[in-house]
Amino acid sequence: DVPWIKAVSLAEPYKGDEMLKVVTLAAMGSLTLNTIATDMSLPNGGYGLTGVCNDTVAVLEMAMSGSTNCHPITYSGRFLMHTARYANDLAKALAKDRSMKKESDALSLLAASMMKLPSDQSTTPVGGRESVRRMLNMMPPCAHQMTVDAKKIIEELRDEIDDFSAYGKK
Repeated sequence: DVPWIKAVSLAEPYKGDEMLKVVTLAAMGSLTLNTIATDMSLPNGGYGLTGVCNDTVAVLEMAMSGSTNCHPITYSGRFLMHTARYANDLAKALAKDRSMKKESDALSLLAASMMKLPSDQSTTPVGGRESVRRMLNMMPPCAHQMTVDAKKIIEELRDEIDDFSAYGKK
């Protein structure tokens, strides 16, 4: 019954056709990231440069639902563009073979989803409210005073962003 080690679901589990779709997306994403890391001789298999675990989940969420609840999203712009370009090029190559349609479609969707991701490396007021929403979503249940305090600070930040948004409006 220790709250900070309990599983916290951030989304409804996928079932049936959705489960098959997300597994295909994950496989094609893994293929893309591993190929890039190998081709570019990136350290640690590209982890940290091509993104981290949250970034991979964020891409899958974006592909499946058009939005993401993950925070932080820390990809590097250079490697994100390279990854999206590679996925798109591979999708075009696979599209020539009708038996690879599912994989080609998955790669195209992944590339498009990568281009829609927010970045939390340097959050600006324009994307701040969305970043705060995702921050709060990723917080565990408040079991420690430090977590309670952090959540309060984040909520105050959200209010401040809302105040800034009101500037210049009458």
